[in-house]
Order: sequence, then structure tokens, then C-alpha cells
Amino acid sequence: MISRNIAAVLWDMDGTIIDSEPAWGEAVVSMLAVHGASLDPEVATSLIGANMGHTADAMRSLGVPYSDARIVSELSDRVGAQLNEHVPFRAGALELMADLASRGVPQALATMSYRQLVTPVLTAIADELNGFEFAVTIAGDEVAEGKPSPDVYLLAAKRLGVEPRDCVVLEDSLPGAASGAAAGATVVAVPLRGPTSKLADAVRPDLDAITYTDLASIHSHHSYYQHEETV
Repeated sequence: MISRNIAAVLWDMDGTIIDSEPAWGEAVVSMLAVHGASLDPEVATSLIGANMGHTADAMRSLGVPYSDARIVSELSDRVGAQLNEHVPFRAGALELMADLASRGVPQALATMSYRQLVTPVLTAIADELNGFEFAVTIAGDEVAEGKPSPDVYLLAAKRLGVEPRDCVVLEDSLPGAASGAAAGATVVAVPLRGPTSKLADAVRPDLDAITYTDLASIHSHHSYYQHEETV
């Protein structure tokens, strides 16, 4: 079997490392309420893992008469206030990070959240894991196109000095899985509230269910089938 070692693991943040969807949901509902609007369930589902431009468009369609910049700023301020009080890690996230670090596997954070929301999460991770730092961190306001575009994962791989096809992406959402797949990476989905993506190479119920050996096996199969498709 043709296979490659894992060159790096690229992490999504919202919904993958942290369960921030309740904070985002509360922020969205609160902003809509100011304008006498409510959140349609279908729209709510579409916002999971979405880039901030899509979120701003959705908010305007529901009755918020603000610019992209103002919508993003107000939502980020609301979510940031909650993250500064408490960072709700998903079960198994810190343990998997620590295990990968102990094996010398480079790790990057590639999120659609803006830098102001990334900072408190990075601080909380460092506090929990004795100063752990990602080799690379990329926020949503640092790429031209958000997920499902592959930009954020392509940039993460480039800054790490590795090929995207040699990376494993950990994602919870449909746009995120599409982004990782478009980059050519192996995608492992750990859905929290959104639907399972058919673009993922494997789906696991939670990070608790993932080990390095599991990731290596999934990546080997992905690499093999990529090779078969190109010969």
C-alpha cells in the first residue's frame, strides 16, 4: 500500500476544539432580537462552520440592517466576552493535542473565527497544557476566502512547510470538511451539532474516540486511494 506519514495535524477551532456554538447562537439570537427578528432553523444550520461573510449575509437577510464589518464586530464582541470568562473544550481535545505533541507531530490551528476570538482560546490551551503552542495559527480575518474555500488549510500547510496531502484535518462542520477536502488533506470529521459530511475520509463521534494510531490508519488509506486515482 502507498502511504505517507502524517506531516501535520490541522485543527479547526469552533465546534472541534471548543464547543462555542451555544455562544455563537446566543450572540446571533440576541442581535436578531434587537431588530424584532428570529433565527430560522434552516439558517441556523447553515451558520455552523460558516465563514463570517456568510454569517453577515444571513443576518441581513433576517432583518439586521448593518454592514458586514459591524455585524462581525458585534457578534465577535459578544462571543469573545464569553470566551474570556470560560473556554468550553470538547472532550478529548486537549488530550489528543498533548499526545500528538509528545510524538513530535506539528499542529496548526486554522479557524474562521477572527483573531480576537482565537487569542483567549490559545491562552486557555497553554494554561491547560503547560505552555503548549500551535506551530502555526491562522484566523478567519487573515485569509482572502473563508471555508469552504481551501485557503486557510493551504496557508497553514504552506507556513508549516509541508504538503496539504500529507496533513490530517480535524473538522466538525460541512464547510470545514469541504475546505479540508479541497485542500487535498485527509479529513476526519467529529460532528457536534451539524450533519456528518460525506466529504470526510472518516467520521468519529468525538475526539475521545481518536488516537494517533487511528489518524495514521485513516491517513494511510486516504494516501493510498489518492495514489490509485492518479496512476
